[in-house]
Amino acid sequence: MLRKESKLAKKIGCKVLVCLSAASNVTGILVDTVKISSLVHRYGGIIFWDYATAAPYVKIDMNPSKSTGYKDAYKDAVFFSVHKFVGGPQTPGILVAKKSLFEAGQLFPHTSGGGTVEFVRRQKTTYLKDVEGREEGGTPAIVESIRAGMVIQLQQAIGMDIIAQREEQLVMRAWAKFSNCPNLIVLGGSKVKRLAIFSFLVRHTREQALQQTSSYADGDNLLQRRRRKVPESCLFIHHDFVCALLNDLFGIQSRSGCACAGPYALDLLGINENLATSYEEALITQENDEIPEHRVLRPGFTRINLPFFYPDEEVEFILDAIVFIATYGWYFLPFYEYNPLTGFWHYASDHRTVTAKHLHNISYERGVMRYKKAAIESNGEAPKSLKDCLTSARILQQTLASMLRQPNCKISNAKVDQYWMNSQFNHLRWFLLSSEAAADMRNVARPVARLPNQGSPWHPGCIERCFCPDLARTKNAHLRRLCEYTEADENDENQMGFTKPHEMAIPARQYSNSRSGSSTGKSADAEASDSPHTDIICMQKHNADRRNKYTPAAYHGARCHLDDEYEIQQVARLPEIRSSFRKSSRRTKSEQRYECAPLKNRWVSPPGPVMKPFMQASPRTPIFPTRRPLDCSL
Repeated sequence: MLRKESKLAKKIGCKVLVCLSAASNVTGILVDTVKISSLVHRYGGIIFWDYATAAPYVKIDMNPSKSTGYKDAYKDAVFFSVHKFVGGPQTPGILVAKKSLFEAGQLFPHTSGGGTVEFVRRQKTTYLKDVEGREEGGTPAIVESIRAGMVIQLQQAIGMDIIAQREEQLVMRAWAKFSNCPNLIVLGGSKVKRLAIFSFLVRHTREQALQQTSSYADGDNLLQRRRRKVPESCLFIHHDFVCALLNDLFGIQSRSGCACAGPYALDLLGINENLATSYEEALITQENDEIPEHRVLRPGFTRINLPFFYPDEEVEFILDAIVFIATYGWYFLPFYEYNPLTGFWHYASDHRTVTAKHLHNISYERGVMRYKKAAIESNGEAPKSLKDCLTSARILQQTLASMLRQPNCKISNAKVDQYWMNSQFNHLRWFLLSSEAAADMRNVARPVARLPNQGSPWHPGCIERCFCPDLARTKNAHLRRLCEYTEADENDENQMGFTKPHEMAIPARQYSNSRSGSSTGKSADAEASDSPHTDIICMQKHNADRRNKYTPAAYHGARCHLDDEYEIQQVARLPEIRSSFRKSSRRTKSEQRYECAPLKNRWVSPPGPVMKPFMQASPRTPIFPTRRPLDCSL
């Protein structure tokens, strides 16, 4: 691409401008800025680096030494927001750039303003020669700039080596926790170096729910269901609901949604362009107005950050809280109400009113400023420790489960559920309804919709890698539903370029933040086939044709049952995978595109990354008041 663009730029007399993020704001995955900068300069380009996410945690080197082994690895410009640093709110952004980039503005600045003019007369304006004075019109943020300097000074006092080491420890600690939570999906995979930033989803299948409740309504056991090959449908716990639970149960602030690098987020979620178009049509009218009732249909994820200055006790508490919600969060769903106008989920039995702070609460009567504080109703004594908070959440979960098993227990979100049961867009629904969660808890059949929903139409791992212990198990039945839209030929040779499934040993430290591994007692074959903790990606789904429109008719036409087993292959070299892709030209029409046939899809576990160029938790009082809120929302 650079070669092609550089030829075009040379032809029209300009340079190629490349702008990349040093770290993903969604996954925290780090990019090798030295290698990429050298590559861009090799083709005569200019490289700008966005350090908004990486700057608080990594060293910024504008001019790397030649000892790196890469020529011309300098950065032309770097910019970042100081508000992501410790103590950084209310600080301005910072731009660091080579002086040569400002030569074009020596006579005229990008935007003129107060303080940029050297002299002005009726027919001519002469601007300042100094770059900073010329390009920063208006009154500068003096106090904010001083604060930014103090914030960076604090970072340097802590030491970048200490921060990097702590980030490494936090990532390793998180993978150790997440690998024991089967239905937790972490976007971006686990085999690349990253910051302690995690975006995740929570899967829910009826099979898993019935396993948790330990019985089946029809008397079937799990083995009998598998022998009959009953199709499995996967839905997700809504990310806004997960965000609300973290806030209400544990006082943890997180972010939810699909902001920050939207196209990359769609790839991570496994949503192709056709499906994204279908969601756009369902969410927005032709007049570009949002449909409030469909706001809940927006795909997304929950994102948390583990700050390097948090003590180990609080880090463990945050990770335990995520695992708890991933395991038991669906128990709380029938007791929560969703507000279509605000997009918030709230506990139905919590009737306390939340009063926001407003300027009209301030008065200046009799020459004195008075502020009327809002009365906050208490919901009991706060837990004395973080462990007590987790215990209280577990007790509440067991209490709600017992209540839900009672036949006279009402579901709080019945109106919203009824709307989607009769909605023409129910086939696009990817999240679990309260009535469906209640049915799974009671071991009864789920309610039947006018237009049935047979599971989420998308899943992470179909376009970009994800970390999911449950799906990474070989011959996992859940893989069956995720590749129903592929176009592989039944007699295709191994898509990875091997005549038989290729396995490689997985190092015991594969979930660490480093690439180094350690020896393990298991054999390579056993570890490669039995380890449930790995990244997954479906290469056939990755290579599927995206040009055809996703329609409800096509959706239902594809819901046939596949009898073939699915293989997970762990491939040593990602370039070999990419070089073996084949573009299919069959089935150009939508109906033909989604026609289902007995296919044999290849799921692989790629080791190397391919890096491509949220809503704040409600500030309400948690159900269980904690000693102080934990801000993990970046």
